[in-house]
Amino acid sequence: MSIQIPTSQRCRFDLDEWNTRLTDICGHFITKTENGRVNGNASLLSCGEVDCARVTHDAKEITRNVAEISKDGEAYYFLILQVAGEAELEQNGQTALLSKPGDMTLIDSIRSSVFRANTKRGSDQVSIHIPRHLLHHQFNSTYACGKKISASSGAGQLINAHLNMLLTSEHGSQAQCLLSRAFNDVISATFLQEETANLQEGYGKLQILLGLIHDHALDESFNVQELSKLSNMSRSSIYRLFREHGFSCNEQIAKVRVGRFKRELSRRLYSKQEFRISQMAYEFGFKDLSTFNRAFRAQVGMSPRNFAEQLRNFAEQLRKN
Repeated sequence: MSIQIPTSQRCRFDLDEWNTRLTDICGHFITKTENGRVNGNASLLSCGEVDCARVTHDAKEITRNVAEISKDGEAYYFLILQVAGEAELEQNGQTALLSKPGDMTLIDSIRSSVFRANTKRGSDQVSIHIPRHLLHHQFNSTYACGKKISASSGAGQLINAHLNMLLTSEHGSQAQCLLSRAFNDVISATFLQEETANLQEGYGKLQILLGLIHDHALDESFNVQELSKLSNMSRSSIYRLFREHGFSCNEQIAKVRVGRFKRELSRRLYSKQEFRISQMAYEFGFKDLSTFNRAFRAQVGMSPRNFAEQLRNFAEQLRKN
């Protein structure tokens, strides 16, 4: 079954342009090519509570390491489905070769990963971005990232069919919302890791901390002390580990909170829901407005109110088109 998603015309990007494009759509990655250019494109389509990206490229290798992971304020599970071409994805010691349309694998955005495309055939993929906290808060499970699901398998056919229903549903409708939530159930059941004795297996220490931050950052009481209890690491060890990688733990907590705030603000604006920025700040873990405003401006470069106005104008333009 083919995925019913609009195609995007391939363009010729130099490496900096491509990395900027990919960052806007999927987060921070490092791209390696043979000639310093990428022939491809990346576009984003909103699908209820998940985002869907169409990514085509002929890059030799696209990697995501700890330095890139720490730059993103949001964390996702990427469900990667092959549309055309061929790609090899590595994570958690497993390699998934996606060679047929509809083949898929699951990638955790807080783990290091490697994407390799067949440079002659190129790679055309759909990437479903499932917010990591949705699966972890709802199911409290760990998932078999890097595991290949073939298009011809029962699970592969089910996921492809469900995804087509999600993509063809009316944008912002109740049906799309319900389908996106049911889609999370299907993904959880398919990639559930049966052996859960060591949930931290395959993660480095910093990645464990980043995962805990993404899972608990919205709790107002969450801080380095709570992170220390959850990770069984001392506060001094946590501070030192973050410092060794060039950023601070408190900054990372604030980055996650601001990232989640931005996502929810976009959702409410596009669905025309009423909101108060001050109230939302408390919903996303900030104890006072001055801390929220300072953190938001440091990350976004403008006030929350100005950012909301820009989003509102953009949403109105989309509706007119």
